[in-house]
Amino acid sequence: MEGIGNVKVPDENTNGLENKVRAYLSEKTGLNLGEGKAGNDGIELSTKGTGKTVDDLIKVAKPGRATKGRTIQYELSGGFSEAMNDFHSLGPKITKDTPDLKVGILKDGRTVIVRKRSSDGRPTLEIQDGKKRIKFRY
Repeated sequence: MEGIGNVKVPDENTNGLENKVRAYLSEKTGLNLGEGKAGNDGIELSTKGTGKTVDDLIKVAKPGRATKGRTIQYELSGGFSEAMNDFHSLGPKITKDTPDLKVGILKDGRTVIVRKRSSDGRPTLEIQDGKKRIKFRY
């Protein structure tokens, strides 16, 4: 029999307790902590996100360097960890998951990519809509 402190839980009852803890933490954090496969960052691949939209990110970002093409750039602070948080908050369906790169599809069909290091050296969250690109540099 295992337990925490003075509370002892019989081995055969741990699944119910795990489910209750998972449900409680999911409710408090907004993350889906179900039985799904976790990604390399430890966050569930089926994470629902915290309801941010690309427009929400644009509102808090500073305009970045102008480009000659179809890319609009913005700047945010926080580095790769914040880029990962923003990626997951958009609630994508993840299609590729490595430690340095994650790719997902947003509900509106756009592709979202987070990279640890981009062409300019900074972590980047990129939204692709056909040939249009929105890049958030962290």
